[in-house]
Amino acid sequence: MLVFYCFSKKFFQKESIIESATRLLSLCFITITFVLLFIFNSANSFANYSDENSQKQIPELDSSLAQFSNQYFLFTLTDDTEIIAKIDSVVKGTYYVKTQIGLPITLSKDMIKDIKRLRGEFVEGKYIRFDPNRTRLFFAPTAKPLEGGEGYFSVCQIFFPMLTIGITNFIAISGGVSLFPGAQKQIFYGNLKIVPLKLNEFSFAVGGLVTSIPDEFSGGIIYGCGTWGTDNNSLTIGLGLPHEEWKTFKNPIILLGGDVRLSNSVKFITENWIFTEGEVEILFSFGLRFFGDYLAADFGFFSTKTLLEEPSGLPVWPWIGFAYNFGGK
Repeated sequence: MLVFYCFSKKFFQKESIIESATRLLSLCFITITFVLLFIFNSANSFANYSDENSQKQIPELDSSLAQFSNQYFLFTLTDDTEIIAKIDSVVKGTYYVKTQIGLPITLSKDMIKDIKRLRGEFVEGKYIRFDPNRTRLFFAPTAKPLEGGEGYFSVCQIFFPMLTIGITNFIAISGGVSLFPGAQKQIFYGNLKIVPLKLNEFSFAVGGLVTSIPDEFSGGIIYGCGTWGTDNNSLTIGLGLPHEEWKTFKNPIILLGGDVRLSNSVKFITENWIFTEGEVEILFSFGLRFFGDYLAADFGFFSTKTLLEEPSGLPVWPWIGFAYNFGGK
């Protein structure tokens, strides 16, 4: 709180109420995100702590089997044998499980070294991994929600790190600050995303992005978007209203994007922005996402018609981004 107060005194003096409120909101997003991440990681560290010389504790799932009934687990036995199966029931430390081909197996607790919940599903006998960065395209959000307690740390274009945490199953907050070497001032940014509607293959989200360069600029965008499809293939359409210091909300920006799964660990991504201010300009992109259970890496290119028509120079902007997902599925 002391740090936050010092930042407020330095950045907000001699500013209008609107400017101060904008910067305050941005810093609030960032502060809350870091505090929640610290609490979340502290809780996980405490829950997962074990003495190296003591017997590993296997989770008891008797009281909460309902939420795991459709999920697969990786059971590692004491002889390092691995079994992928769903849990039918747990009775007095004995696990009654069923493999993906329907084979029932009984495992006593002393046979099990570790249990890991898999982040995917079986389709026609094949394991399909979930996309750990499913809530975003390259930069823009999709309407897909994070789970409560789920989050990710991401870095875009090397200089823009961000932390995102799911507060509930339909509310997520993000925050970060740029890391430009040698710069006297950095860019602060925060985002709030709410998903009021989630159906089987459709989600709708609203949110707001705020950015601030102390004593120089504050602004952002208020947006809404809908996503149709599954974790394998989806289409996202959105509309955003940019603003500067909360004074003007005009010249909407239209988002058209989507993703197509190419393999169990690769997706094709496209994200396209239509700017309506003055002469219509389209910023389009395409690229690939490579991902495992927790880590995703995006490599793509952005360009515009104007850039392609330039007689010299690189006609595209390279894009690189990484995201590490924790918690949740």
